Amino acid sequence: MLSALDLGDASIRRLALAEFVGSFNVLMPVLALFYVHRGLRVDEVVSLILAWVITSLLSEVLTGAFADRFGSRASFLAGSIVGGLQFVALYFARGFWTFAFASALGALGFSFFSGSDQAYVYDRMQSAGRQQEFGRVWGRVQSAKIVPAIAASLLGAFLARGLSESSFVLLLAVGFAGSVLKAWLILGLEDSTAVGEAKEHLTIWGTVRTGWKQVLGSRPLMWLFLHETLLLVPTHVMLSDYNVAQPLLIESGLAVAMLGPLYTAMSLCSLAAFTWGAALLRRLGEKTFLLSTAAAMLGVWISWLGERTALSLLAGMLVLKFLLFARLVACSQLKNDLIASGSRATTLSFLATADSAFDIVLLGSLGLTARQGYDPIFYGCAVVSAFGIACGAWYLYSLKGAHRWAEPSCGT
Repeated sequence: MLSALDLGDASIRRLALAEFVGSFNVLMPVLALFYVHRGLRVDEVVSLILAWVITSLLSEVLTGAFADRFGSRASFLAGSIVGGLQFVALYFARGFWTFAFASALGALGFSFFSGSDQAYVYDRMQSAGRQQEFGRVWGRVQSAKIVPAIAASLLGAFLARGLSESSFVLLLAVGFAGSVLKAWLILGLEDSTAVGEAKEHLTIWGTVRTGWKQVLGSRPLMWLFLHETLLLVPTHVMLSDYNVAQPLLIESGLAVAMLGPLYTAMSLCSLAAFTWGAALLRRLGEKTFLLSTAAAMLGVWISWLGERTALSLLAGMLVLKFLLFARLVACSQLKNDLIASGSRATTLSFLATADSAFDIVLLGSLGLTARQGYDPIFYGCAVVSAFGIACGAWYLYSLKGAHRWAEPSCGT
């Protein structure tokens, strides 16, 4: 299936296949139940996200610099190995701190891919003179994760239906085997060479300094990051694993049995967005795409103020899901056009670290408003989104006279 797609070259197809295999995580749909089965309280389960966030904040930049200095293949291999060790740690985990250690391993493994995979694909496309097609190719690489994730959700829930220790051990074994297969696929990758850059003389800390200077030295990149992040963070309220959507939908009259079809439909929306996001950017142009999609997302938050029905919530969530992932594809293209090769993974990791900081501050603030009901949450989401639109306008203004490392793939 993946070989039939135009993904740039054989190495990008192999990376997409590795991502395909890695997304088949049969433990994920019952992970919280596994924690409870092993004796964790519900509040401890929720607190495990802190281990993930703190590890991400500490490791994102260094793992990005590792990829820029030693190559993407080494970074992906390290991430796959650490990801496999997470399943081993989960097998032996019994108390909160051992589960927190396993969560930290998962975050570290993810960090070795975060930013580095995007940089790898862009550099491969750039070396072939096809960087304008990055958004389309990156969307297809990301879409490779959707189908196995849906299948894993169905299979994992079926295998663990009895919530027995043996069933959870089976899921852990499948997850570990997937990590081993993913590592084997990555060994076959051809490492990218940054265009026009000789990286051998750089240390990791030198790469970090170069990436930091790129972030601070590019005003359009900073405004684009703020625009993307301020539209992204509010969606976690309804679309992330820790959301208010499920209780709100049940209170609005939706049957619990309908949650499964809803999340399947949302996965299909993600697949459509990954497939068509780059095409929408090219067809509408940079200005129209960014501002119209941002305005539509703001409109969803406003529509949920006051009276809400199950139908309006379902429709809004599907719209948010599609727009969110279409914008992720488009903004990935636009950000990479503004970043020089040689420290691309480090620069993207700096931005991911800043995004995590925004997550903590903004989601923490929105969480405090939850005590007053749902309306204050949606008011807060609308205000944050409005600031995001303003940052998008400033980004478009700051492009005048700005230097891009690649020609824009769309009109402005």
